[in-house]
Amino acid sequence: MNDYWTDEKINILRNMVKDGNSMREIALVLGCSRNAVIGKWQRIRIAEGHQPLPKVKTPCGKSKTARERPGLASKADGGIMPVLRLSPPKRPRRAISIVDVAGCKWPIGYNVNVPGGHTFCNAALHDDRYCEYHVRESGAHLSDELIKKTVNSVLSSLKRAA
Repeated sequence: MNDYWTDEKINILRNMVKDGNSMREIALVLGCSRNAVIGKWQRIRIAEGHQPLPKVKTPCGKSKTARERPGLASKADGGIMPVLRLSPPKRPRRAISIVDVAGCKWPIGYNVNVPGGHTFCNAALHDDRYCEYHVRESGAHLSDELIKKTVNSVLSSLKRAA
């Protein structure tokens, strides 16, 4: 039997999650992998009666949990809140290969008749790689304020751990 998850480590996990630390930060403090922390946290929540969010299909065909869906954002208390929702760009009439793509470079499918096989969105660019819809999908729209907050959180948790 695995004796890694002692009561002390589980209490540290609970307190760090309560304080808003990321699973990566918790893993660094506990000396294990991020996936081990995520798995243990999910098992704790399921044992407490938490029901995981159902999987949904996105317009690009990928499966995500409801919390990760475009148009929904996570709140600090673990709930979800609505945000501005963009409609996906129209699909190109013909398959666009990486050789021909001049717009959004978000992969949308596979076609054996195009060079390289992969096809791309090719909608008008919002930043240097993606259209506005796919910038939101990729998470590349994170603000400087959020990045600074995350960095400060990591530094403070590392100071507490030392």
